[in-house]
Amino acid sequence: MLGICYLLHFSHPISAAHTCQHYIGWCIDLNVRMAMHRAGKGARLTQVAVERGIGFEVVRTWPGSREFERYLKNGKRAPRLCPMCCSHHGRRCPVTRATQLELPIDDFPTLAPGRLDWLEIQIQRNWRAARPQPVASCALDDLL
Repeated sequence: MLGICYLLHFSHPISAAHTCQHYIGWCIDLNVRMAMHRAGKGARLTQVAVERGIGFEVVRTWPGSREFERYLKNGKRAPRLCPMCCSHHGRRCPVTRATQLELPIDDFPTLAPGRLDWLEIQIQRNWRAARPQPVASCALDDLL
């Protein structure tokens, strides 16, 4: 199911021992999901942030499935995908506001120049290559 993958940036680390400043999630309705996070009823990490008074905001979104969310989480690339962290560390980041990007997964040659940065293209290509391909079904008569 296609929804929205989103990246949250925390105003400062959760604690000295747990220094993460990002959360990647997936939802169908981003406004509803953010209301849940801000009310302390979302992911455990955002619950802790709310309990400790740590602010957070959506800094980036992508159209995608839960599988794409898992791929982004497993890649541990959130700081490199975060526009706030990129600008803080002097790296180039193509998106500077929280807007939904249009990332056509299966149609890279038709992309307009400058729409995606190199990292995002690699992430999309690697994710596409890692997806299991559907097995063609065949009838018993075809085997005999």
